[in-house]
Amino acid sequence: MPTGNQTPEVFRTTAPTTGNTFWRMFQGGTAAANERGQLFAVPGQNHFNINAPNGHFQLHTQSVQRMRLNGNLTGSIGSFTTINRDGFLLLSGQPNAFVDANSRAPFTRLHLIDSVGAAVPVNYAQEIGYRPWMRNGITFTGNSDQSYIGQKYGTGDNTDFVIQWSDNPNGGQWGVDRMKFVFSTTYSASASKGAASLNGLEAMRFWPSSDTEVNVGVGDFAPATVGDP
Repeated sequence: MPTGNQTPEVFRTTAPTTGNTFWRMFQGGTAAANERGQLFAVPGQNHFNINAPNGHFQLHTQSVQRMRLNGNLTGSIGSFTTINRDGFLLLSGQPNAFVDANSRAPFTRLHLIDSVGAAVPVNYAQEIGYRPWMRNGITFTGNSDQSYIGQKYGTGDNTDFVIQWSDNPNGGQWGVDRMKFVFSTTYSASASKGAASLNGLEAMRFWPSSDTEVNVGVGDFAPATVGDP
């Protein structure tokens, strides 16, 4: 180990510039199918490259898996089959999100999974509201519910921008799910309503009153005494 003012370097590699330089890991043999990971540099480029040749790229902190970047993957989500999910990214603080046999996450290009509420069944990746056109966007699942923000492709170059949310089966048997537009400012413990309150100033609310109708209300719907539009 260097001493004094020198930077201590436990491990260092100085690579040539005449060709690709690899550090490679194999497991169970030296065949291509047994290769698990690569660190490499390409001549003429200043990038540091990481590759998982035969599977997903996964990151862990404190012995808990937090991220998975898919390799090539096609499978079912909900009632839809052969859904291509190549290169989709899943982020979650819930270890079960990656190993639950009932979870097909990630659903879209980026999928965020959070915890669940205490009063509902454990469902990290609710699939009820998923549709195959949910692809180039962000999926949010947690608390047994699901939503999506992103593009919806039509024919040709027709593209819609979509904000979507969903409920559990049977029309909200586990609770009402609304879409809200909320403004907030510096929190004040003495504020019972408005932008300084805990829930903020709710400027607009969309409330699905049935499978075929959505009511819209403008105003501060945050106070419990107001109710749905």
